[in-house]
Amino acid sequence: IKTDVTKRPIDQAIKQVRVFIGHPVHDRLKFDPNHSGAYARWRVAFADAIERVPCSRQVATEAVLACLPEPVKGTVERSVHPSDIEKFGHVIIIYALDHTYLTKLELRSVSAAWERICQQPNESVRQYATRFEHCAHVYTALYYTHGLSARDITTKFSDGLRGAREVLGRCLIDPQCQLGYEAYKLALFAFLDNGTPLPDDLTAMTPGQSRSQGSGKGGLKKVDHSQIISICALATKELGIPPDNCLRCGLPSHQANSCRHTQIFKQKERCD
Repeated sequence: IKTDVTKRPIDQAIKQVRVFIGHPVHDRLKFDPNHSGAYARWRVAFADAIERVPCSRQVATEAVLACLPEPVKGTVERSVHPSDIEKFGHVIIIYALDHTYLTKLELRSVSAAWERICQQPNESVRQYATRFEHCAHVYTALYYTHGLSARDITTKFSDGLRGAREVLGRCLIDPQCQLGYEAYKLALFAFLDNGTPLPDDLTAMTPGQSRSQGSGKGGLKKVDHSQIISICALATKELGIPPDNCLRCGLPSHQANSCRHTQIFKQKERCD
């Protein structure tokens, strides 16, 4: 709730509103009630926008109303008492909208989007990261008061990688996802930006071969773990590591996903 209770002439308040929501209203701040998941995304986008703006309670109220289509705006204004709007500002309007639009179906749509998030065909890892971060923000804003753990976010991002080089990077950089998300993402970017050619056997794979032939829930394809094993086998061959040894440190008796060694075998050759 905004603490500034200053009241200005309505035309002055509207001018201030237009400064940060745009005129016409920016697309990301327009609420469209006709699409599943739209309310949840709009709610988070508006909350982010209003939180960053030092404004009065009156201006915040006018801002949220300006983002609503006319039928919705009229319904809210009729259902919320003016004294409550004056006391609680935009917050009481959001609560009124929640009662109608933040349904179980809407929340399931957000949860499903989070469960399905993965790198799309021909999507760069940076594009995927941007889309992933937005999806994570919406999901945590609605489901987790204190947010997901750093490891949960890193693991989810890593599990969504689909490109052959990205999957190889996942196996080499941090197989146990011990790094925080930002550190992991930057390490992966650095690995991919290096541009080291993949083995011929790997570059010859078609996009469909790096995924399972069956579709997962929601029609999206999952990584074929046998394909990951093939990728790792090619990498060990290139690095001169015995096939049964750890791809990360080169030593026997364990695999990369349980490696605890700090030294990476032939690290310079992997990065040059």
